[in-house]
Amino acid sequence: MRSGPVTVPDGQRRDLVEYALADQAELILKPVLLHGDLHQDNILSAEREPWLAVDPKGVIGEPVFETGALLRNFWPDILSLPDPKPLMARRIDQLSAELGFDRERIYDWGFSQAVLSVVWGVEDTRKLENEGLYFVELLDAIKV
Repeated sequence: MRSGPVTVPDGQRRDLVEYALADQAELILKPVLLHGDLHQDNILSAEREPWLAVDPKGVIGEPVFETGALLRNFWPDILSLPDPKPLMARRIDQLSAELGFDRERIYDWGFSQAVLSVVWGVEDTRKLENEGLYFVELLDAIKV
């Protein structure tokens, strides 16, 4: 994760950023070495094993961290839905059922990573991108 001060334009959902950053410190229960950017584009069908994860970032955290990016991908498809809330809730339910992770922890990591993605975008471009904020607000609307 990036270090340094978090800069968000005044009045632009600072409450959500502060909540997500404060929550991250309490999310890590049992740290292990993780892929760090596990999502649909980084999982390939392979011959040696059924699946191969590519482009690892090498992050220390708990395994449920890896579910965060899975909630937001493929974002163009999600943005095209008239009401994506049921999709987000279904993804959380499926990840919990298949992986045995607590639904609330999946939600918390997804929300935290969505906010962090917005903050990184602001740091990189000095603009608040609506697509990133859309996921923060979407996840906020379905709070588990």
